[in-house]
Amino acid sequence: MTEQQVRTMLVEALDAANVFAMREKQLAEGFLAGIAEVPLDTLEMDSLAEMELCIAIEIHAGVSVVPDQLRQIGSLQRLAMLVHGERAP
Repeated sequence: MTEQQVRTMLVEALDAANVFAMREKQLAEGFLAGIAEVPLDTLEMDSLAEMELCIAIEIHAGVSVVPDQLRQIGSLQRLAMLVHGERAP
């Protein structure tokens, strides 16, 4: 997957998990463009949404991430880098 495909997949997975903060706070456009750092805590995900995001990442990208790792990663930018196979800063 390209970095852009990873970003798109993450936005779609968040939408599918009913995490509407991306849309409500107008964060998706900047994230998709690669210019916005989106802290995961601003997305107000509950534990079910975290699990759904982890499952979507596994299904669509073949990368295993668990909810505890999500919290440690801390941002969508860093998550996208991990899924894309880059080393997160």
